[in-house]
Amino acid sequence: MRIPDINSTINKVLEHVDQEKVGMVASHIGIVKGYSKQGKKVKSLRVSFNREKIKEIEEKIKAEDSIVNVQIDLNEGELMPGDWIMMVIIAGEVRDKVFPALAQAVDMIKKEATKKEEIYENGNGGCR
Repeated sequence: MRIPDINSTINKVLEHVDQEKVGMVASHIGIVKGYSKQGKKVKSLRVSFNREKIKEIEEKIKAEDSIVNVQIDLNEGELMPGDWIMMVIIAGEVRDKVFPALAQAVDMIKKEATKKEEIYENGNGGCR
C-alpha cells in the first residue's frame, strides 16, 4: 500500500490557518515493521483505532501553546509490512513546541487509542 501524499496533507493542514503564525510543520508516518520487538517475523498487523479518543487527542494537541493545526490520518484493518499505519502532521509557531507536541500526540494515540495484534509467520499472534 502506498503512503498518502504528504504534500497534499500538509497543504490541507495549512489551508484554513493564519499563515503568519506557522513557523514549521512536523510529521510522523508510522509503518508496519517486518519483525516484532522480540525478533519474530511479522506476516501482518491487525490494527484498529478508537475514533472518539483520536478526536480528543487531536483537540488536546490543538489547544497546546503555539500549535496552529493538527491532522491525524489512520489506516485500519489487516496491514502488511511496509504499509502505513498512521500519519500525524502538526503545524505550529516554533519547533520547541511542535516537536514535543508531535511526540505527545503519537504516544497518546499508541497508548490510548490503538489496538494492535501482530500475526507472525508461524501463525501465532501477539497483542500490543
